[in-house]
Amino acid sequence: MIMFKNGDIVKVLIPNVINTGYDYRLVEDADVGNFVRCTVMNRQYIGVIVGPGDSNLDDSKIKSIIEVCHLGKMSEADIKWIYKMSEWTLMAPGAVLRLIINVMDAFNPPKVEQLYEYNFDASCKMTDARQNVCDAFHSNDNDAMSVNDIQNIAKVSGAVVKTMIKNGILIPTTQREKTVDDFHYDYVDMKNVVLNSEQQSAADTIAAAIKSGDFSVHVLDGITGSGKTQVYFDSALRAYMDGKSVLLMMPEIALTAQFISRFEKRFGAPPVVWHSNLTAARRRNIWRGVANGSIRMVVGTRSRVIWRFCVQRFLGFRLFWHLRPRLLKHYIMLRWVNIKD
Repeated sequence: MIMFKNGDIVKVLIPNVINTGYDYRLVEDADVGNFVRCTVMNRQYIGVIVGPGDSNLDDSKIKSIIEVCHLGKMSEADIKWIYKMSEWTLMAPGAVLRLIINVMDAFNPPKVEQLYEYNFDASCKMTDARQNVCDAFHSNDNDAMSVNDIQNIAKVSGAVVKTMIKNGILIPTTQREKTVDDFHYDYVDMKNVVLNSEQQSAADTIAAAIKSGDFSVHVLDGITGSGKTQVYFDSALRAYMDGKSVLLMMPEIALTAQFISRFEKRFGAPPVVWHSNLTAARRRNIWRGVANGSIRMVVGTRSRVIWRFCVQRFLGFRLFWHLRPRLLKHYIMLRWVNIKD
């Protein structure tokens, strides 16, 4: 149900260190939790609608947002979490939001590429390279193709394709969104691990908590080689198969090739990894994937992941790998639970 209509005044929280929210006028219907693009002091930001406007300013002094970003949304519980964290840490709500929305490129329109059709009516000198291009279209039922598709299938240079476009042999038609499938994996249980009775008992306990949907904390204490990792993996897979999202967090030093191999062996595909050395493009694509639900299992370092993914609405299982006792209170507070309780 849409809460606000086009033209309504709403309060937008901006991800910077000083604000508690500004009033803006909507240019289309939106709801609490929707991401919007707006300007503050002539600088563009991605903000979040947190409620109705409350500044009581004259309508003539209230600016309009630029657009509503249709890339998922935050739940009201997520927004309450931001304000709770703000109170607990004495940070401005905008500063807390900045820790979450820190990949602004993820909200930019996806890149597109031009598609071309072969103009069989064009009169031109037919060279071997051009014949290869013609054959490539014939072999693909004359479907429109991008420049890269044409080059890869016909095995011709970019100069050949460019000349054919210039001479009207290749005609531009529609555009398509460039898709990035590097991180879209489907995970399954490879059935190559059998838990012993103690491991199965722990896994079943965690699974019951995941199934209930209520918040709970489970600490696995065991020596190296006792099978804690396999219990974690079992719990992660159950949450994933139940349609929930999974976040596995660990020290960066533990994010080794051995762990990646172990993960792939258990789940049938490599993990989506978030760490400090990601390129801007990979960071953008992973963030978008998590926001739109196409990426539902992420492995990352504690210092780099916690703020980005801890408020995802469908997070069903969160693992803290090698959690130090002094950090336990801090992490549990993220769900408003005091460790003393």
